[in-house]
Parts: sequence; structure tokens; C-alpha cells
Amino acid sequence: MSTLLLLKHVGVLLVVLLIVLSLSQLVVSENPSNMCLSGNNIVFYAYGETTCPHCKRLHDFFDATFKHNYVFCYIDKYSECYSNLGKFILDIVKLPGAQSVQSVLGYIPQTYILKNNTYLLGIVIGAVADESFWLNLACREPSSEIPVYEGTSQVGVVEANTTLQSELVQKILAYIPPVETQGIPSELVLGVIVIAILVVSIGGYLTYTRISSKKTSKPVKKTEERKESKKKKIIEDSTTLHVSYHINF
Repeated sequence: MSTLLLLKHVGVLLVVLLIVLSLSQLVVSENPSNMCLSGNNIVFYAYGETTCPHCKRLHDFFDATFKHNYVFCYIDKYSECYSNLGKFILDIVKLPGAQSVQSVLGYIPQTYILKNNTYLLGIVIGAVADESFWLNLACREPSSEIPVYEGTSQVGVVEANTTLQSELVQKILAYIPPVETQGIPSELVLGVIVIAILVVSIGGYLTYTRISSKKTSKPVKKTEERKESKKKKIIEDSTTLHVSYHINF
């Protein structure tokens, strides 16, 4: 295979890779559920502790599934998180219907689904790692009835009008903890790995070609030199014989 042909094949592979990555991003962006998240400014605001295994599991799930739509406020790391959660629970228990959910509000992790910085769509206690569950809550229409879940099971409903919900949401969003360092997107990592493999392969092939070319060219050159030398000697010998013969004659 010639170097030019190899480079053409590599170019085709790179184009295919870029098309695949672009289509994957397009599919994600056109997913109705994702449109719901981005179009309505949905935020999953969660409270937890750094030493809580369930909190870590929920954090990792949000980071992998809703990377741009969640906030994790650690009450043992930031005093503002601890203070705000305590005040917010006191506000919740004052709402109509709160008596049925008071027993679960003292547990973490607990997540508040916020919409457009105004509406409280739901409250979830526990580490639920079910994408469809969260999407269903995020895409529901605002209502004065706010469902409260323990895991995926609804345990009650608290009531609050739009004005009161807006006040509660603003209290939650009053403190946003520092954003943790984001990892490199997996799609980018995959693309870099594939390109690196292709580059190494091309480099290896070109190196091998040059080495092989040098190895095969030397014997040919020496052979040609030997043939030329032998031919010259034959000519010289022939001339000598011819001249000698002529003189002797």
C-alpha cells in the first residue's frame, strides 16, 4: 500500500469519526427530554454530606447524567448549605400537607427540582439513580401541589402557590457552592484516543517503509555495482585479448 493511499484511508476514517461524534451530539440535543431540561432551566438542587455513600452515589449519577443541570450542596463542607437546608425544612413543614412528610425531611440526600428559578416541581429524599424518574419530574407542569418522594415512592404532597414557590426557590438558590473541577467529556476522550492510534499507526507504517526501503536498496546497489564492475572487467579483458591477438597475429 502506498503512503498516499494510506493517508487517504486515514483521512476517510477521521471524517467518519467526526460525523459519528456530531450525530451523537445531535441526537442528544434533539432528545425531547433534554429539550425539556434546557428549555425550562431545570436545576436538581441536592443537599448531602461528603461522608454519605448514598450522597456520593447520587452525586456521581447527576454528574454523569445531568452534568449541566445539578447543584450539590454539602452540608458538612459549606456552612451556608447546612444553614440553608435547616431553614428550608422549617419553611416546608409549615406548608399545608407537610405533616405527612415530616418524617422523611430529616434524611439526606434530598433533592429539590427547580424550574425557571420560580417553580418547585418536587422533593426527593434518597439516591435515586433512575434517569426517567428525574426526567418525568423535570418535565411536569408547575402546580400548587408539590409531590414529595422517598426513593421513587410518593409519600405525600405539600401545597404552595406560585408566589410562595418563587420565594422558596430563591432561598435555595441564594447560595451556590463552588463548581467542582469538571472532567473531560467522554466523547472527546474517545476522539483523542482514536486520533492518537491513527497517528501512531501512520508513524509506524512510514518508519517501517523507510527502513524497509533502505534495507532493500543497499543490496540492489551493491549488486548493480558488482555487475557493472564485472561488465567493465569483461570489456577490459576482451579488449586486452583482442589487442594481444592482433599483435600476435
